[in-house]
Amino acid sequence: VRRARTREALEALPARQRTAFILKNHQGLSIKEIAELMETAEGTVKVHLHRAVTALRQSLAEFA
Repeated sequence: VRRARTREALEALPARQRTAFILKNHQGLSIKEIAELMETAEGTVKVHLHRAVTALRQSLAEFA
């Protein structure tokens, strides 16, 4: 149940937030590497990550 809910929460994120989150937390890339892959500024990657984490915390609060 927990794994399925986590997958659903990730899939509910906007594409760029999801991509940044996965590259950082599952692939272990740096902010700079993610920015280069996504062809955007490092600050933008940080915003995507912050928003993704905030959304995931809200979506998965029941498991905390």
